[in-house]
Amino acid sequence: MSDSPIEKIHIDEFLTLVEGLEVYKSDRQSPPEPDFCAQTNLGMIGIEHTRLFKKLDTNSIDPVAEDRLADDVLNKANEIFQKMSDYKVHVTVSFRSDYGVGRIIPNPQSLQKVNKTELANQIAQFVLENIPDEETYVDIQNPDSWSREYVLPEIVKSVNIGLYSKMSHSAFGAMAFHWAPTLENGSTFFDTLKRKNGKPRNYQIDYFQIWLVMVTSPFNLTMDFDFNRSELPIVESPFDKVFIYRHGDKKYHELPKMAK
Repeated sequence: MSDSPIEKIHIDEFLTLVEGLEVYKSDRQSPPEPDFCAQTNLGMIGIEHTRLFKKLDTNSIDPVAEDRLADDVLNKANEIFQKMSDYKVHVTVSFRSDYGVGRIIPNPQSLQKVNKTELANQIAQFVLENIPDEETYVDIQNPDSWSREYVLPEIVKSVNIGLYSKMSHSAFGAMAFHWAPTLENGSTFFDTLKRKNGKPRNYQIDYFQIWLVMVTSPFNLTMDFDFNRSELPIVESPFDKVFIYRHGDKKYHELPKMAK
């Protein structure tokens, strides 16, 4: 796994929630050991960390790629705009996506089909032409609410532009299409579990227990799932315990395991 602080935050927050567990110390580890080791009142626990993402839907739209492409387009649009103008604007763009429609459609909308530089130029020019008064904002729908004509490429659903001269620099961000699928049908859960199940055979330290912690988040569009409609799967795994930690909700689920 990557040496990123967020994984340590995930694990430390998760461990504070586990009933009956007192953690004296937790440390990151190097392969082939689990990602983390926790000294606890129960003994030494090895913890493998991973994240669950939305998977490709029936139209092969990748929500992780969509999210990344939206950022790429708007970062480019911001760069172009700042070369064109000294205005300090806050811009939020909503993109259309046919992710999660649940059926195969002939020409699904996706940012993976657009020319990023061309779209970024169009957005930057559009913002420059529609700057509102100081400390106000304008919300423009696409197509136009009155004429029903498209003022930008169809992939753009709306643009919100605010002018705030006190800002240090302009900021462009995406308001992504948000659909939360169920865990069992819309996530990478089963592929991730299969891949992680191969890890314990390489561990060399004798742990009291080994845990797998799979992280989701309602604050990350690519990691958000509808747990109200999800059935927690029964798992077969060499890990002693398998958890789903809902980072942000500060909730976790221990998954039932198949009887040996």
